[in-house]
Amino acid sequence: MNNNTTALTYSGETFNYREVKEMSTRIASSVNSEIAKQLKILSDFIRNDTFEMVKQHTAKAASAVMIPVIVFILPAMVCIVAGPLIIGVMSGDGGW
Repeated sequence: MNNNTTALTYSGETFNYREVKEMSTRIASSVNSEIAKQLKILSDFIRNDTFEMVKQHTAKAASAVMIPVIVFILPAMVCIVAGPLIIGVMSGDGGW
């Protein structure tokens, strides 16, 4: 290994970001090949990884929204719909 490859490998180990580690490893291993091609592959990898992470966060957010809807909005809707019916039955109008 020459000094550039060693430096890239160690710089990737220094950072805590997986993407930076992956990039430095790919560049260090592709000294004789085309770097642009390796960076294109890496960008596709990061894009797909980010897309999967967003999908996971979206799924968690959807389930987190259901709790306030059930606790606050559903009882209000029941009161709006059933309130006039109950008042009508109690007053003797039959509810309609």
